[in-house]
Amino acid sequence: MQPARLTRSGCEVTGIARGARVRVLMAARAAPEPDERTAREWAQRAANNPRLFDGAIVAVDSIEISSSNGDVTIGARHDRYQRLAVQPMIDNGVRLLAARGVVSARDRRGVEHVFVGQRDARTLAYGEMWELGPSGGIQPPRAGVRELSFADLVALYGLELREEAGLEIARARCEPLAICDDVAARGVDVVIRLSLASDLEAIERSSRDWEYSAVRWVAVREFAQFAEGVKFSPPSVAIAAMLGWVR
Repeated sequence: MQPARLTRSGCEVTGIARGARVRVLMAARAAPEPDERTAREWAQRAANNPRLFDGAIVAVDSIEISSSNGDVTIGARHDRYQRLAVQPMIDNGVRLLAARGVVSARDRRGVEHVFVGQRDARTLAYGEMWELGPSGGIQPPRAGVRELSFADLVALYGLELREEAGLEIARARCEPLAICDDVAARGVDVVIRLSLASDLEAIERSSRDWEYSAVRWVAVREFAQFAEGVKFSPPSVAIAAMLGWVR
């Protein structure tokens, strides 16, 4: 089984076969301590951007997609955000494991809309660009946990969805859509297709934009037109192209 692949805007998007298993296998080793050079570079960047916070992250070691059934296995480990943020000045190979939603809802006429948000100017990558999302790093599991299932990833993404957009994942239909490898931003997204159960009008009344400069619900059939008038992040362009929403 050969997965569909598309490379666009420096990102490689690999489709996940329907019914394929997605899991993350965590290495047993603890997060490495930053060396002296890393600590100095981080201190300088943190001084320039007070929003930077050195938290725990999940870093990607490997991605394997079974040729027989399409199952996706991501090898990962515990790491530190500062080791990610000091790149490319200090190239240590750290790649962030994140989840990204393609979050949709239908209005009362049955027209499908998709959530997009404009990133804050002070974010590490793609500041002020629009994106399909929300997106964010996977919260590291507690010590001793060696495997995260797709259901675990969805539950963790639900926290991100509530925090960044004020949206609830309860009763939503979720399925794995793709793996997006963003070389420039040093990140790997597990892309989740998420259809909210509530109608769009009710969602718009309850949603918030805590982490975005602006948010929109764009009709899928009008996505290409909307995308022509704004600047989208490269991963979002690649994912939209895979879905056939942009050329």
